[in-house]
Amino acid sequence: MAPRPWPTARTEPRQIDWERAAAGPPFRFPAVEAATETVIDLLIMNEPAGTPEAQPTVLQSALRGLACKCPRCGEGKLYAGFLTLAPSCDRCGLDYAFIDAGDGPAIFIIMLAGAIVVGCALVVEVKYQPPYWLHAVLWLPLILATTLLPLRAMKSLLIALQFHHKAAPGRLVDRAK
Repeated sequence: MAPRPWPTARTEPRQIDWERAAAGPPFRFPAVEAATETVIDLLIMNEPAGTPEAQPTVLQSALRGLACKCPRCGEGKLYAGFLTLAPSCDRCGLDYAFIDAGDGPAIFIIMLAGAIVVGCALVVEVKYQPPYWLHAVLWLPLILATTLLPLRAMKSLLIALQFHHKAAPGRLVDRAK
């Protein structure tokens, strides 16, 4: 049996018949586009009556989030309690039902607080070698301060960015068609 020759370089790109391909065309999902239009329609339905305002910049949305204000108008309160969201904005009427920050804020805070507290504890242990009870007295308040104080602002920041980028939950696509 003779060995096969090496493939030669192509001078023109190979044309692929995407209609007959098993997976279909890359990065084109009609069912997802329809679902996205539905989500965007829900967000548009939530727009206030009258003339639509210009889309705020990412910096403006982030500042609204850090101030714990409504992601759309920047004036209404976002929270009804410490971490309990209000049902809607008291100024512009934005329904907060779309909000789903999940565990994102907690994860960011845990990572930042862990790096700060562990770094400080290691420095103190190596330099001064205090007893364990003193470690507990030193680091328990620092842990509480670095986790609870920024949690509210981090949650509202992620909510504001979610609103700014019109983020929506992922959906499964039925490819049986």
